[in-house]
Amino acid sequence: MNVVATRVVIAVLGAVSIISGVWLFGLLRGAEPGERGSAAVAVCGIVAIILLLAVAIFSIRHGDVVIARDSVTLRYVLAPSRVLSWEEIDSAVLLRSLLLPTRSATANAPRLTLRLNTGGTVSISPRDASVGVQLERHGIDVVTITDPVSPTRARKLVPGSTTMIEELVWPVFIGITIVLPLAVVAWLFVR
Repeated sequence: MNVVATRVVIAVLGAVSIISGVWLFGLLRGAEPGERGSAAVAVCGIVAIILLLAVAIFSIRHGDVVIARDSVTLRYVLAPSRVLSWEEIDSAVLLRSLLLPTRSATANAPRLTLRLNTGGTVSISPRDASVGVQLERHGIDVVTITDPVSPTRARKLVPGSTTMIEELVWPVFIGITIVLPLAVVAWLFVR
């Protein structure tokens, strides 16, 4: 997942949500409810908010890994970049296929977990799994798990590789993409 493109999508969805909200507020303050265009603006705003939440949830740990001669830079979509020197990294675990939901099916995203000398871990989902080979070239021991794993199983195999939010992503995904739109459509027709 490209960091810049994802940030642009989040910014556009946020802007559409805000514009729709301001427009609806103006319509409801100065006009009759149900005035021409208010339903379309409401649906557009709700869809933008739903997509914004979905993109934000699914891109929590996505980013780019830039390997330099003396350091590793982790560029997250929703967090500031983090630079680690080679001396800080003890070992790494690469999950080649972390199962995360998407709009149409389950996506396989790699997940890299760096174990630090301080005892902590740092995780990121890079664009591809070739990062493991690059880390090995710099002398880092990389354990690669090739089997597809769910976020819950990944957390058990590699502590610190996933978050609680990623474990709850399936119920949240179902709620955001199925239940909420059905509730909105039902509300529009009942009203």
